[in-house]
Amino acid sequence: MEPMKSITETGHAKNVAVFEKLIAFCTDYGAAYNPSRNELKLAELNKKRDEARVALADVKHAKAMLTQAVADRQTIFSLLKPLATRILSALKASGVSDKTVDSVRSLNRKIQGRRASSVKMKPAEENAEETPKRTISVSQQSFDNQVEHLLQIIAILEIQPLYQPNEDDLKIDALRNYALRLQDANQIVIKATTAQVNALAARDAVLYSEHTGMVDIALNVKKYVQSVFGTNSSEYKRISAFTFRNKV
Repeated sequence: MEPMKSITETGHAKNVAVFEKLIAFCTDYGAAYNPSRNELKLAELNKKRDEARVALADVKHAKAMLTQAVADRQTIFSLLKPLATRILSALKASGVSDKTVDSVRSLNRKIQGRRASSVKMKPAEENAEETPKRTISVSQQSFDNQVEHLLQIIAILEIQPLYQPNEDDLKIDALRNYALRLQDANQIVIKATTAQVNALAARDAVLYSEHTGMVDIALNVKKYVQSVFGTNSSEYKRISAFTFRNKV
């Protein structure tokens, strides 16, 4: 087994590209390439190559979907802070009690997150391992909590007969619909994150599973060619420099 190293997204594709070259050389050997192990036969090598191509494509698709979902969520959540401030102002102007205003002011403060940094979810950078990462802010500014704070504000507004704004986007029904849109956007990110994690796992299984993964198979092909033609043969020298990196 060759040394285990961390691999970038480009590194996975390079492994597959080198595997394709290895198959091409083995095909050129003709009838002389005749391994007894089924997984080393050309038909199986071509099948593994196709599986690897699909696995890489699935990862790219999942990453693109997650990136779009995160961007869409950021767009719709960017409206929440100014909207919450406008709700508070409208409530103050409606003539409700100071206690009610204080309750909404407290929730608005949590939405604004003035005392701590914001929360971000992002797919990993292109040249790093793609596992999605999430950081949680002490200001309760996670996306779930922001929605919950808005829902609490709406619950307060619903029992305030004095809260009757003329502005359409500040009306109760509009606020309910907006809260649903926030929840939907967050769920889409969660599903896209899960899809990416699954795609990464499937890729790793195809490329790096012990014994049955593409890399282990490729290394065994090299050993087989060496055993058939000899270390100093031109056949083996053609592929001896082919390097495959295994995933940590």
